[in-house]
Amino acid sequence: MFHRARVAEYEAIIASLATEMVQGWADGEVRDVHRDFTELTLAIIARTVFDVSLDDDVIRVIRTAIAQHQPAMSRLVAPL
Repeated sequence: MFHRARVAEYEAIIASLATEMVQGWADGEVRDVHRDFTELTLAIIARTVFDVSLDDDVIRVIRTAIAQHQPAMSRLVAPL
């Protein structure tokens, strides 16, 4: 997964996905950048690790699952 040749390919994938994301934005528009970049991160992981694209329904399911499990995940990372 993190072979030097594969990592070099990730740059083009990440740039493409980021460009695709911002093309839907309008000047002066108020954005929820946390949500936008969470979705970008999910898309990057899906494409680079699993070689798949995520549709809006899948992203919604993943976002819901993350929100539901965030408190437990936070306790695991920082138990004190």
